[in-house]
Amino acid sequence: MSEDTGMRAVIYARVSTDKQTETSVEQQIRLCTNECEKNGYTVVAIYKDVGSGKDDSKRPEFQKMLSDMSEWDILVTYALNRLYRNVIATIQLVDQLKNNGKNFLCLDQGGIDTNSIAGSMILKFSAVIAENYRLENSKRTSDGMKGRKNAGLHTGRPPYGYSSKKTRTLRKEDSGILEVVPEEADVVKLIFQSRDAGLSHKDIAERLTENNVPTRKGNAWNYTTVRDILKNQSLYQGVYVTDDGEEKEYEWESIL
Repeated sequence: MSEDTGMRAVIYARVSTDKQTETSVEQQIRLCTNECEKNGYTVVAIYKDVGSGKDDSKRPEFQKMLSDMSEWDILVTYALNRLYRNVIATIQLVDQLKNNGKNFLCLDQGGIDTNSIAGSMILKFSAVIAENYRLENSKRTSDGMKGRKNAGLHTGRPPYGYSSKKTRTLRKEDSGILEVVPEEADVVKLIFQSRDAGLSHKDIAERLTENNVPTRKGNAWNYTTVRDILKNQSLYQGVYVTDDGEEKEYEWESIL
């Protein structure tokens, strides 16, 4: 352990969700604590969030850390993307710290310390790299979803009236394939028949609720729930359009 420098340090750790496999909060804190001990910093507070790095309002500990800025001298974190995934936001935060006489230490990229000019330059370069990685990863995800859509596979949560075949079979090859839920399919048909008869979204929702027809979550029906089902008419008819404009049929049974 190095000699105490009198530098008061705070540690910030974050994971995107409580189910993510990224470096755990506990591991981030342990690595940052070890770095503080090595540098002779006194850890005065630890802040940790579970949530997106895009929206500050979903990170109460991050906000508290900034409001407590007068009580510490240096912010220590495991990786740049624990602060923000956006390069501009990251650099703006570091500039805010510098303007308030605070330092910043990041463990990844071989260690980035804004105490030095070189450290500040490396930080900005690393932030750009991190942003490029985020954009590339986002594009890969988007391309993957488009590929599944063009192959006639469903992405995301099954719409009302259907269930996931993979959930039933547990087979990877059934991913993206839907199966009709008979009792829900009858409700879908009734909703479209009611619309064709001239009923509004609100009227349909009220009639379903009055007749004790449950939603998937068991709640009362509302305008939005009915609207979202009606917006999926082509899916319920069993057809989809590829990015090339070609109309195709899903391999599963249609409801309408």
